[in-house]
Amino acid sequence: HTVVFLSSAEPVPREWSRDPFVRHRAARIGPRHVLASAAIPMLFPAVKIGDEYFTDGGLRQNTPMSPAIRLGADRLLLVSLKHVKPEPKTLEKEREQAYPKPLFLAGKALNALLLDHTEYDLMRMQRINMILEAGQASFGDRFEEMMNHELVRLRGAPLRRIQAVHIRPSEDIGAIAADFAAAGKVKVSGLVAKRLIRQLSQGEARHESDLLSYLLFDGDFAAELIDLGRRDAAKKEDELAALFDVPHTTTAAAGR
Repeated sequence: HTVVFLSSAEPVPREWSRDPFVRHRAARIGPRHVLASAAIPMLFPAVKIGDEYFTDGGLRQNTPMSPAIRLGADRLLLVSLKHVKPEPKTLEKEREQAYPKPLFLAGKALNALLLDHTEYDLMRMQRINMILEAGQASFGDRFEEMMNHELVRLRGAPLRRIQAVHIRPSEDIGAIAADFAAAGKVKVSGLVAKRLIRQLSQGEARHESDLLSYLLFDGDFAAELIDLGRRDAAKKEDELAALFDVPHTTTAAAGR
């Protein structure tokens, strides 16, 4: 089962979810919880919290936005790691060369397990918003109230319209990792680690270095990703200001 650790000033509802595979646990969230959340099985060791060991819960959390929504959130800020853009035909040859390699497949498997859940959950939320809007337009203002009266009985919670801002990277993180490693910027001391990073950066197509991006725990690489995140967030300045209901700020201030 998946454990969702919660740090809240308010008491958590006992039946906040009817999913038998998801449990909540009140905790003062600290570094060990963060390490456990990043402990991808077979890549990083499990982390002991209390008397139990935990790994990345995202592997089994098919609806990652559900805990926040069940706890009452009606506004969400989503930061995903999946870069999406139309692919030119020139990438087909690179993909054909990279596909048969086990490391390529490992990176794709991690993407499917860790990134795709968020994308699908976001699309599901957008569909629910559209259904509620269409229902109100077709059947009047009481549509949502009448429908939720029955839904609460069936599923324990109503459907609500959720306001969300979604920020995704404008550049491929796998490609950034490949360029970073190819430029010799990675600071590792172990011989095995050096060989692995070299193989990952040279053996895969540049835009397909997904596994490398999961393993590259490097401060300078993280700084590049943070800078990318700031630039991408600045492009959503108006949406972010509306989400948090704050006065409009200048782009220069948002990029600091």
